[in-house]
Amino acid sequence: MFREANLHFQQGRLAEAEALIRRVLSHNPRHADASFLLGLIAGKCGHFDVSASLITQAIQFNPHNPAYYINLGLSLYNGGQFEQAVAAYKQAIKIKPRFVDALYRLGEVLEEMGRFDDALSAYDRAIKFQPQNVSIHKSRAFLLWALGRGEESLKVCKRVTMLAPSDSGGHYNLGKALSGLGHLVDAAAAFEHAIKIKPDYAEAYSELGAVFKDMCRLDDAEKCNRRAIELMPTNTIAHSNLLFLLSARLKISPDEMLKELRHWDDVHGREGRQHRLPLRVDDTTPGRRLKIGYVSPDFRVHAVSSFFEPVLQAHDKRRFEIFCYATHDETASDATTERLQKLSEHWHFVSRENDFELAQLIHNDGIDILVDMAGHTGGNSLKTFSYRPAPVQTAYLGYFASTGLDVMDYWISDEMAHPVDTDEPAVECIYRLPRCSLCYLPSDKAPPVSPCPSTTDQVTFCSVSDISKLTPEVIETWSQILHVLPGSQLLMTTKSLSEPENRQMMAARFEDYDITGDQLRMHSTLSHKEWLANYAQVDIILDPFPRTGTTTTAEALWMGVPVVTLAGKRYVSRASATVIHAVGLDELIADSKESYINKAVSLAHDPELRARLRADQREMMAESPLRDGKSLAQSMESAYRAMWEAYQFKEKSD
Repeated sequence: MFREANLHFQQGRLAEAEALIRRVLSHNPRHADASFLLGLIAGKCGHFDVSASLITQAIQFNPHNPAYYINLGLSLYNGGQFEQAVAAYKQAIKIKPRFVDALYRLGEVLEEMGRFDDALSAYDRAIKFQPQNVSIHKSRAFLLWALGRGEESLKVCKRVTMLAPSDSGGHYNLGKALSGLGHLVDAAAAFEHAIKIKPDYAEAYSELGAVFKDMCRLDDAEKCNRRAIELMPTNTIAHSNLLFLLSARLKISPDEMLKELRHWDDVHGREGRQHRLPLRVDDTTPGRRLKIGYVSPDFRVHAVSSFFEPVLQAHDKRRFEIFCYATHDETASDATTERLQKLSEHWHFVSRENDFELAQLIHNDGIDILVDMAGHTGGNSLKTFSYRPAPVQTAYLGYFASTGLDVMDYWISDEMAHPVDTDEPAVECIYRLPRCSLCYLPSDKAPPVSPCPSTTDQVTFCSVSDISKLTPEVIETWSQILHVLPGSQLLMTTKSLSEPENRQMMAARFEDYDITGDQLRMHSTLSHKEWLANYAQVDIILDPFPRTGTTTTAEALWMGVPVVTLAGKRYVSRASATVIHAVGLDELIADSKESYINKAVSLAHDPELRARLRADQREMMAESPLRDGKSLAQSMESAYRAMWEAYQFKEKSD
């Protein structure tokens, strides 16, 4: 009868198997295998607590079967009892030291618990017994990456593709490792190989699109993201990447852009609309502290934190209660995270919460105004906002365009970033602060301002922007400047140029405009200290367009180097202009390509002006709104009060 029950189980006929097993147990309640099989059936049905109880009963009858312990571990793991699962797996391994499946499962649960070193040890032991096991190699590669051991992870990914050359997932993982290490050309080849094996591989198209964006192959990037969305309409990452591209390129009309933005919300905000959190009963205590919640994946060494920390530090804690929701993994924390955490009254690491769980947490915290600081950048939590966890929701920092969410009430900006004639396509109400909406915190590693490297018109121009911003139009414009000033050169310095293939790619693009190695220098800065020291070689920064700099512009100005920028009519093309205007250097802001070229050439011909700027810029910036965190915090707080009062008025009117 037991054999018949087991056959039913193996063939998926769980009800028949259970009926027979219960008959077996009615005749022999101490039948260990029968209790075990009944536990497996319960696990298959999702009853993990029952499953664990039945398998534990089997172990009491036969404590020496390692299969019992590994399956007990699985039931405990699926039921969220991680510590107990670890103990079960370890017991299986104690009985059978070369039990590869148990070692692998042990690694999985330890990894889930964030015990990465212990998990890697388990995987290493497993791979020693089965060196050809592709699944274990894949898990090791992922874990090595999480531990910051990227080159080792890459070697393992390459090993996987040799062991399983027809495994599309192996080539996908190889592409992820290569792109993460900046090997863009090889990464693109790996993702293309994955797609060749599996033509409907939506995730591979999405990642290939991201690599093409980083290579500034923007048409190809757009095609890949659209293909990923076509294959998987619920692919939030690909859809956000597409909006990032479209917003950055300014190639479509405002009406078309609004349509694209609203489509994201139509698709990915649907679940939030269907499961809106209940409207909270408002606390009408006069003058009570408003609860402000900030959501970001970048509460660490990141451009966003350079502008957020001054605001957080200057918030009036007597009038506002501050909550921070860090959506990055806690293991990615650093000294910046620690500073921000100390400045916030309430801090949550929420990387393990899904969108709805995070929305519930925010709702339960009683947040009055929720602030998104990521937009459609990587690691965003926009789907959380779709559940409307807070009565008032606004976008600020971290992104350069509208989120497109119907539930995002405001977008905090200023009159320079969004002039009255802006054609910005925005779903949100653009809330213009009466001062610059940014405040910059320079690095404490910044050295003193160095003298101008050139006292003639043979200058060193520099780009510190990522190559993803260097469109053909930018390269053509910079080439025109270099042709006017044949004794000058352009220094390009960014992390991605550490790879020879990336340098070759960029050199070829400039050669199309007859700019050769004599006028073009490229190198990578491997540390922030080295990056800052690089400014001593630079006379003038050339800002890319239409997606301009923000942090790079502020940093260059702090180091005494003037930045020439071309301002458009939307935020993405005015971020640098906003920074430069706040410092009081409007003469560096151009309104056309011709003006941009003329300003760059004129500044090259004026060594005395460059010397004055070099001497004065840091002090000008120190005394400007760009370094006045208290003023910005007060302006933000006035905005929050106004938003809250508008919400209350609307609620009373309704």
